[in-house]
Amino acid sequence: MYEYRLLIPKERVGVLVGDKGKIKRLIEQQTSTSLEIEQEEVSIKSEDSYKAWICQQIVKAIAKKKRVVFISKRWRLLSWLLYILPDRVIQKIIS
Repeated sequence: MYEYRLLIPKERVGVLVGDKGKIKRLIEQQTSTSLEIEQEEVSIKSEDSYKAWICQQIVKAIAKKKRVVFISKRWRLLSWLLYILPDRVIQKIIS
């Protein structure tokens, strides 16, 4: 089992979780990881070190106010790119 622990700003926790946990679940599904969020601490657990690392990079991007765009929900690991895009564009892409 691989585990990463990260601290993120309080104001970014809501963005990481998403509306009713949608973003958190999407990240967990696409990376085959488990995210545990307690206040400002994020714990990432996975059986695969590469998937855990990808998840860590996504969480870091969200914490730094970068936009994470999920290109394909069907890709086995996760296709993602970091862009700085308006929120409305991001919401259209991930919904």
